Amino acid sequence: KEYSVSTLYKDRGLCSAVAKSNWFFSITMAAVVLNSIWIAFDADYNKAPTLSSSEWYFKVVEYFFCTFFSLELLVRFGAFRRKRDSFSDRWFVFDLILLAVMWLETWIMPLSLELFTNGEADEAGVFSQFYVFRMLRLLRLTRMARLLKLFPDMLTLLKGMSAAMGGVLTTLALLVLILFVFAIIFKAATADSAEVSSIYFPGVAISMRTLLMHGTLLDSPTSLLIMIYEQVGIFSALGWLVFIFISSFTVLNMLIGILCEVVSQVSQSEKEEAEVSFLKNNLLDLLECYDSNNDQTIGEDEFDLLMQNIEMHECLTRFGTDVSGIIGLKDVLFEGRIMGMVQTAEGVKMQRERRSLSFKDLMSVVLRLRGGHYARVTDIVELREYVRQQFDRVGDVMLRSGAGP
Repeated sequence: KEYSVSTLYKDRGLCSAVAKSNWFFSITMAAVVLNSIWIAFDADYNKAPTLSSSEWYFKVVEYFFCTFFSLELLVRFGAFRRKRDSFSDRWFVFDLILLAVMWLETWIMPLSLELFTNGEADEAGVFSQFYVFRMLRLLRLTRMARLLKLFPDMLTLLKGMSAAMGGVLTTLALLVLILFVFAIIFKAATADSAEVSSIYFPGVAISMRTLLMHGTLLDSPTSLLIMIYEQVGIFSALGWLVFIFISSFTVLNMLIGILCEVVSQVSQSEKEEAEVSFLKNNLLDLLECYDSNNDQTIGEDEFDLLMQNIEMHECLTRFGTDVSGIIGLKDVLFEGRIMGMVQTAEGVKMQRERRSLSFKDLMSVVLRLRGGHYARVTDIVELREYVRQQFDRVGDVMLRSGAGP
């Protein structure tokens, strides 16, 4: 089943009940939003270098948030069935690190400064020596990453940007190469024009910056085009237009296209994973209900009962799986190896071993019979097995009727 931290919590207990509740999650997310707004307010109006030297209302709010997030993490820690499992949950570890930084800024550093200065030295002067610790305050911004739980689409965009990083870096490398080549060209072409050369193309590095700002990012390209045309010549002006077409209209649009394509693919993949997760969570519950002997497998009789369940039909239909196709494959799915030939009143009949299907195998069949699924090697092998089974059935009928050799 899909991973959920609630599966690691206790079945009973106050901490477990609170941690699993929706209102606890809502209050926590509201506190994260308020804390993010407070960080912006603090950055605008709190000019003090340390919390201990800030106004009293800044201290009260910081102490409140520190206490709230401490209690929130304690509740979640107390909800774990095994306490060591808390360190296997990434969100818990992430929040623990942020809380440690918050404690360092709110309690530990002010007390340390008080001990170091003995309450006599200028606290701001001492604190200015701890630049690294002062920058820890900026780490509070990472707490806003928890808001991704509320906006899964935003997380999909971030995953898409991460997946497209390789193509983006390749495109940027191509852009740098184009800038370098055209910088050399324009440096040489504008050498006879003192005004254009001294301002825009004095060297290769400055030329690359000029090309990037005015040609690629299109910061007033027309004025520079007119200057190049009037003072250098028409061919250099045409070269400027060619550079704009290559760098801005081609490379940058290609970069945007790569990002859109990859984000679209990641979004589709995330959607499919969510649908598969929904199917697994619902289908496994149904399979466990019909597994009479609790062996994590489904027999042929259990399969017949399962496929008569209306909820099973609704689940498969919502997922886009061909229900009639699964029912039609029953003989193939539960076909066992031939044990021998048995003489019956109707004639000679092949005796086959009764076979059960594991939950995993049945789930694989359901996924493969989903609409829009392209034929793969396993599907062709399954088709070949089905054809072979039909030939065996024909042979069985011929043997029973006495028409066989």
